[in-house]
Amino acid sequence: MTNNKSEFTNILKKCLDNFKTHPLLIKLEKNTFTMDDYHTYLINILHQTLNGPLTFAIAGSNCDIQFVNIREYLIKHAEEEMNHWKWVVSDLQNTNYPGNNYLEKHPPIETQAYVAYNYYAAYKKPISRLGIAAILESIGATYGKFAAQKIQKNLKLNEKQISFLYGHGDTDVGHTEEILELLDKSNLDNQQWGDLVNAVNVGYNLYSRMLSQTSHE
Repeated sequence: MTNNKSEFTNILKKCLDNFKTHPLLIKLEKNTFTMDDYHTYLINILHQTLNGPLTFAIAGSNCDIQFVNIREYLIKHAEEEMNHWKWVVSDLQNTNYPGNNYLEKHPPIETQAYVAYNYYAAYKKPISRLGIAAILESIGATYGKFAAQKIQKNLKLNEKQISFLYGHGDTDVGHTEEILELLDKSNLDNQQWGDLVNAVNVGYNLYSRMLSQTSHE
């Protein structure tokens, strides 16, 4: 099968559709989502948001000069995302997460695997870093605001205690289309499209497993 834009958009659509059955969303829909679940989510997302911008910058620096537009987009995106981890810290502090050494603890294996894959893509297949970004941006844009509103209602929180989800529910809208447009103009070969398809698939599966964690200890 030829790896092209069509296959890339198809895998994005498939993964995004599959995410609606994720255990985290099911808990939110059934109103069984607890503060412990929220803290677990924040701890996992903290490590993602702390490392994600660095992998964008690394991927950009590893792009060949012929893909200068992709390089510039990755570096710009790194700058845009650089301080989002502070939103997560704010949410932890504002919901009375016990202790303040969450940055020093090793995250769960699933979280380490997801973060490590982002570094692998950035160093070995830098263009494919956009594939990982595309599926996360799609998830954030589609489910972020829904999740924020359900958490706010279920846990009786205010928006300052859910700043990360509310922030990403807004900023992620449109990013996937930007990425698709950028890739479409970049004259990629079949191998590069194949790398992107693989990145969406692997990135999605690792991200889903990371969010399936039930304890932040």
